[in-house]
Amino acid sequence: MWGALFFWSYRTEPRRFRNAFFFFFLFASALAAASAQLNQWWISPPIALVLMRSPFTTIVFLFINEVTLVRREGFSLSHALPLLCACTIIPWFVTLPAALLAGLPAVVIGLVVALTVCGA
Repeated sequence: MWGALFFWSYRTEPRRFRNAFFFFFLFASALAAASAQLNQWWISPPIALVLMRSPFTTIVFLFINEVTLVRREGFSLSHALPLLCACTIIPWFVTLPAALLAGLPAVVIGLVVALTVCGA
């Protein structure tokens, strides 16, 4: 499914940011399928590491995108959107451990975890 989405999206517009997400999920799904099919446990840790590092990698690429965009076209509010997006992702991943350490009710922690999984 991810392969079909990636190829369709890349064929229609190769410069879209969502192509990176589709390719990432295609790669992770292929590794997970290979791990399950071949019964090889050693394929699972790289998948987990890539999934855990993906938000931080996204932040780095958004900062790089912002720098190149401002250098090329100058600063404006519309050009600051990658920076604003990166600056909202950083506090969110600080809020998650803070909610766990603060001892908040399970409903609040569940909401924070659900929003992190679905929104990140």
